[in-house]
Amino acid sequence: MIRTLTAIGLPIVVLVFHCPSFAAAGFAFPQFTDLASDKVTIVLGEIHDVRPVEQPQEEGQTKKGYRFQLKVVEVLRPGEMDRNARELTIPFEPLENWEESPPKDGVKVMAHLSKSGTGWRPFGLWGFEQLKAFDEPSIARRRKYFDLWNIREPAEKLRQVLANAYGADPELQGHCLDLLDDPEGTWTQVKLAPTLSRPMGLSHLWAIYTAPNQKKIIADHCEGLLQRRLLKWGWEPSPLRYNAHYDSLRQDIKEGREIHHNVVDARVLKLCAYPEHGRENFELLLSIINGPIKIYRSGATIHLSAVYQPHTSDPKAQQLNRDILDTLTGFQSHSDNIISDSAAIALGYIAENYARTGPLPPDLEKLVSGKSELPLRDLPRQRLSYAWQQIEKMPRLSTPPDTHVLSYPWDNLLDKQVQAAGETSNYGGKYGDSVLVNGQRVWLDVRDGSDLPSNNHTPVFVRGKLTKRYDLPVFRYRKGEPFGEGLPVAAGEDLHNASVRYVLTGAKWELRKKK
Repeated sequence: MIRTLTAIGLPIVVLVFHCPSFAAAGFAFPQFTDLASDKVTIVLGEIHDVRPVEQPQEEGQTKKGYRFQLKVVEVLRPGEMDRNARELTIPFEPLENWEESPPKDGVKVMAHLSKSGTGWRPFGLWGFEQLKAFDEPSIARRRKYFDLWNIREPAEKLRQVLANAYGADPELQGHCLDLLDDPEGTWTQVKLAPTLSRPMGLSHLWAIYTAPNQKKIIADHCEGLLQRRLLKWGWEPSPLRYNAHYDSLRQDIKEGREIHHNVVDARVLKLCAYPEHGRENFELLLSIINGPIKIYRSGATIHLSAVYQPHTSDPKAQQLNRDILDTLTGFQSHSDNIISDSAAIALGYIAENYARTGPLPPDLEKLVSGKSELPLRDLPRQRLSYAWQQIEKMPRLSTPPDTHVLSYPWDNLLDKQVQAAGETSNYGGKYGDSVLVNGQRVWLDVRDGSDLPSNNHTPVFVRGKLTKRYDLPVFRYRKGEPFGEGLPVAAGEDLHNASVRYVLTGAKWELRKKK
């Protein structure tokens, strides 16, 4: 979707990035319930002998509609229909179902029908879908689905589902991923249990998710399914997850593949939550900015701000910060006005992140406050000026002498009092409330027992003593073996270190204003 962003100055239309579902991408397949019922008949056919009719209603009212014959051209799913039937009578179809394009002789349709005492009637919400031709791509896909779901022998159905889940057809592959996630058929209505256990289904999902050069739409679909099960343990730091995002995005950019910009940006934001990979992320963003696909350049420029690590004490991260500022400053004279404007937005974001928890570095303050001699175009100058106005009005979080700003690397601040600006990220896990600080999760051991706001992404300030606990459930992931309980750990990775989580003990929090 598109929205208008005004946080850093004059309104600019930017992309609100998310991972589109298969339905949003144009290959919706709502007939899972149909497939679970042998009573449903789905056919391709032509309408003829259309006649207006009225159906009696309560209190003497009538409802207008149509009666017509349906000549069956192909049976996609027989259900209760005689396989030899080639002419069906539809006694009544409501007028409102056909207001935009009334039925007439020769109209091609795909019909979802069930049999009642008075004849065939439309089933569910889909009823009659008008077609231009019987060989439309959507019909070809549905033939594949019906061929798969009509398999009765459980072991053969599982074999076919797995073959398509690891296959090359993204539409069919996506639906098979849903079946692996839910072998009991709770919402898909297609049951693979007991031939497939839930742990084995998750194991297959993970193998597909982490496959080298996986298609982005499939990797994101897998992540959406896995996230519901793994987020409560704070799986963001998982090296396997980082590799899955980085490899597929790098491959797509290298090939100049046209990916939906929402998906690209969502992937970039996830990568930026791994500060130990800051240099790799910086180089990847530069390759996008300098790449052939113009629509990605603005978002990649803005997200250089997400790679920047305010208040860091790490020499490599400090050098990376300087490189990011030099790059964004250099972009002010870029020949592409969109990039120069996006760079000004990124500089404003960096300045705001600094200002929430401490003073700005002199060079950044000079640039944003308008005291720099750098020649700026009008729009970037206005954006930086507006950002400075917001910073001047921003409530300042005082830092006591014995308190540090929580900054990368966190290990340098263990057993010290820290404070940070973050956003709530509560998912009902047994470890309680947590906050995301620059994309990294820290749990709160709250001193007074008060819970954080239940809404995610609520801006808060937090304080407490930073500690480490090695108590997250982890297991050694091996391809082809059932998925364990907790976070998967690759071969060669230390299980103890993988179980770490950061906790603020004696934590206190307060709401911060969200502009």
